[in-house]
This record gives sequence, C-alpha cells and structure tokens, in this order.
Amino acid sequence: MSNDPSQDFAITYPVESSLFITAPPGYGKTYVMIKRIEYLILRGCIKPPQKLLALTFSNAAADEMKKRLRINIPYGEKYVDIMNFHTFAYKLLRCYGNYIGISRFFTILDENKKIEYKNNYYRAYIRSSSSKWEREADFVSEYNTWYNKKFLQGTDYIDVENEMTFENLRSSMNEDLINKENLDFDHLLFKAIDLLQQNEYVKNLFLNKYPILLADEFQDTNYIQYKLFKEIGIDSNGTKKVVYVMGDKKQAIMRFQGANPDNIAFLIQDFNCEIYQLNKNHRADSEHILHITKKLRDPSFFVSEAKNEIYIHNTVEEEMKRIIEIILRLLQNGVNLHNICILFPQKRTSNCIKKVFKKNSIEYVDISDFKMGSITEEYSALIEGIRNQIEEKCVKKSVRRIIDELIDENYSGESKNTILLTTIRKFSSSFDRGHYSSIEVWKRLQEFYNCIQMEIDWVQLVKSNVRNKVYLSTIHGSKGLEFDYIFMVGIVNFKMPHSTLCFPCSDFRNPKQVEISESKDLFYVGVSRAIKEIIFFYSKQDEQNLATRSRKMSCVFKDIAECLQFIDIENNTYHFENERINELLCLNNCR
Repeated sequence: MSNDPSQDFAITYPVESSLFITAPPGYGKTYVMIKRIEYLILRGCIKPPQKLLALTFSNAAADEMKKRLRINIPYGEKYVDIMNFHTFAYKLLRCYGNYIGISRFFTILDENKKIEYKNNYYRAYIRSSSSKWEREADFVSEYNTWYNKKFLQGTDYIDVENEMTFENLRSSMNEDLINKENLDFDHLLFKAIDLLQQNEYVKNLFLNKYPILLADEFQDTNYIQYKLFKEIGIDSNGTKKVVYVMGDKKQAIMRFQGANPDNIAFLIQDFNCEIYQLNKNHRADSEHILHITKKLRDPSFFVSEAKNEIYIHNTVEEEMKRIIEIILRLLQNGVNLHNICILFPQKRTSNCIKKVFKKNSIEYVDISDFKMGSITEEYSALIEGIRNQIEEKCVKKSVRRIIDELIDENYSGESKNTILLTTIRKFSSSFDRGHYSSIEVWKRLQEFYNCIQMEIDWVQLVKSNVRNKVYLSTIHGSKGLEFDYIFMVGIVNFKMPHSTLCFPCSDFRNPKQVEISESKDLFYVGVSRAIKEIIFFYSKQDEQNLATRSRKMSCVFKDIAECLQFIDIENNTYHFENERINELLCLNNCR
C-alpha cells in the first residue's frame, strides 16, 4: 500500500507537536499509526531505554499494530510498547502495586466470575436490609446505572435516594476484592490511576520512559481510561507530553460500556492537539459501498444510481431461503465462505440462522462464541480448574502439563482439539520458559490465566485460522474486522433502535422525538465492514420467536434509502419513493 497525500502529511507531522487524526473506516488509520512509529524510530526521536507507548482500545488493534511493525521494522519492538489500556494498567500494578497495598500476585476476575461475585453481594444486601427492592434484577439495574454514569462515564450523576447505599456497597466490594487478591477489569484502571497519583517516584519513572504517547480508537475510551491517559501524559507540574491520537466519533458504539466520544474533545483541549482528517478510502472495492458510507456520514451527499440491494419478505422462512440462495450463488462464482459475514444487532437473531444453516449443511462460525465471557462459560470446567490450582498454590509440574491434564480430564474427542483449546495449550508452554522458569508454578499459572483474558485476541485468531465457514456476528462484535461480502439481517424497528427508543417514538397517543445517533453509528460501523458488496434483508416476522408483527424497516435506512434497490419475493424491484416502500420504512419522529 502506497501512501496517499493525506497519509504522508499525518505520518511526517512535526515531531514536537500533538495531533489528533480522524478518518472513516478503511482510510488507513492503523497503517498511518505504524508508519508514524517507523518515522519516529528512523528519525532517532527515541533513545533507549526510552520508548514510545502506543495504547489501543482492544487486543485486536494492539496485535495488528505489533504484526505490521514486525514486518516493517524487525527491531521495532525495542523502541515501542504496544498494548491496550488494561494491559498497561496490569503491568504497572504487577510491578508497583505493592506501593498502594495491592499484592503483586493478584488474579483478574473474569466477567462471569465478577458477575457471580457481585450478585452474591447484592443478594446478601437485599436479604439483610429492609430494602425497597423486591426483585434482585431491579436492584442490579439501578446500581449498574448509578455505577456506569458515575464511574465509567464520569458524570456528576447522583442517585439522591440510593447514593449512600450504593457507595457503601461499592466500597465494601472493592475492599473485599483486594483483600482476596482479586481485581476486576475496571479496578485495574482505578488502581493504576491511584498508584500514579499517590506515588511520585512511579509516576516519574513512566514520564521519563515514555516521552511520546500514541493512542488509537479514542472514541471508545471511557472516563477511567482517559484519566489514566492524562496521568501518563501530564506531570505534576502540568508539563504535557507530545501525543499522537486517532479516533472517529462516527464509530462510537461502545457507550453501553461507558465509552464517551467526548473524550476526543477533552483530549484536543488538554493536549493542545491540532486536528487532521485522512481523506482516501483504501478498503472498499465498490463505488456503491463508498456512496452508502458517505451518505451515512453526510445525508446531503448526492447518489446518482441505486445499486445496493435490500430484499423484503413477509416471513423469516422466505428471508432465510433468499440468504441461502445468494450464498450458493456466490459459491458458484468462486467466493469462499470465509469471505462472507452475516451481521445482526442482537445475538439472539443468530439462533434462527444457525438452524437454517445446519439444515442446509452450510458451515459457520459465530464470532461471539470467542468473546472472553462466552469462553469462560463454554469452558467453565477448564477455567475453574485453573482457578483452583492457583488458589491451592500448586507446587508440582509445569503450566503446560497442568493445562494438558485439565483439558484431557474434561474434554474428549474433537471437543478437546478445537482452535481455542489448541491455542491455550500452545500459549501455556511459554510460561515454563525464560524468566518464568525460576518462578513458582502457581504464580506462573496465575500469570498465564491473567494473560489469556487480556492478551489473546481470540476473534482475530479465529479469523486467521478458520476457512470455508460463514462468519456470524453482532455488529458490535464485528468492529475492526472486514469481509468481502456483508449480509445484514434484523435491522428493523424495536431492534435497531432498541425498543426503549422505539416505544416512546411510536406511541400513537403521545409520540416523543428520540435521539438515535448511537443506532445510526452502529449501523454505519456494520456497513463499513464490507469490501465488495453489502446486502440487506428485511422480514416482517421476528427471527427470534417467528411471531408475525408489524415490523418495519428501521429508521436508520432513511438516510440511505436512495442508495438501495428494494427487491420483493417475486423479484420485483422498487425505488425508495415507491408507495409500498414508504409503507414498509419506519418514518417516525426520531432524529
């Protein structure tokens, strides 16, 4: 890939100045980041033992950057540390956590264990108090809302009625977690911030080690991650490091996890960043995909000819039949199944697709099965066995032998030779070599367990190894991936946007205008996964329970309706201004 002029400008931007770069998907942000790192290294801007620090939101982004750097500059890793925010916090606390009373040998609670642990606290509180909550679910919902707004989003939100109750409960859980030598993912960040704020020696170590900070996908950072970034980037005297940061507010789809795209504005102000935009798409092969993505970013963009297709059906059976037909047609034209991905807004939609694929002998892989939460649930026996060995402080054998025995005890036949278990076996071997060989076995095993939660990008691993299977994914789960052919199903009202937005908008007695920008951004991210072609499928019937409802095509289609050809079960083609299409498309009071 050769640089376009906008990329050249960003790569060679003055070293002493801070820059924020924005660009749509496919415009080469990761490529530019790697080239910038190369540029800084080759210009001699970094003198060992100093390093660059490149922080990312995900393992996928970190692994991709490392891979490209190894190809382009074989010795590059001597000059740069590339990791996500949680890995940085973890390594910081592993080395210096004892300064704030945290054992260096703490275990990270996986998401399922964290939920189980907190639920026990919630139940104990509800049982021991004369609380107003009759249902545990109501208490959890209110507590999570309070916690997310106050601590992840960083707002000044106060639950007047429950503030003291929730704060006492949070403090109690935190204290107990640390006493038990456990930290969850949020507390990795909280405690890393505490360490840097409370210990000037440690803070100065990192200020001196990393003179230049780089970061990617900044729209997905939450309040805690931004606070950590500032702690690394600004010293106690207010002196600011040079930062080089990328992000795109249009791809901000992690708000449900506390992500705040306004962190981009805070960054630009706090670090005096100039703003620059890349301006050439290097992903999409099709002008029609370029048109649809431009239209989603700017509804005033003019489209002269509609070529993207949306198939309209009355029943899920018709919808699935059409999907199978198109897949078979692509196969006949030499397209491999692994170049096709079916996206949907809610995971439950995949159940219907899986049934139909099994019936038609079409192989598939569900990306969401390779999220850490799904892995710890699917392989609970292995995970529990590892935890038990750590808690018992096992002293015999090697990490690899312990993992082999646990897998052999709990799985048999093909089930113990999956990509995931094979990878875990191989990964465990590295914890018996090098500096690990002098550490007690249980501590090695603990490090291994923490690392499989943080440092393995399972989705990219699957994407690199699985062939001749159709990929299934929620739109959230597809972020960072790309496929030649994208099919999108379930893009209907009450799913996208969610029913909590659709109900007040469509209430015929008292309709309310609702904000759906997050749904539009999610739709945009899904569309921009396509390289060659994107096809939409619409059914009045619900894919989850097959109930026929008055489902309408989601209002997120409104901005791009003129880009589409609407094709019914009889293969009749309609333009978006056709009366029938206007009846099917949700045109309610959203914005």
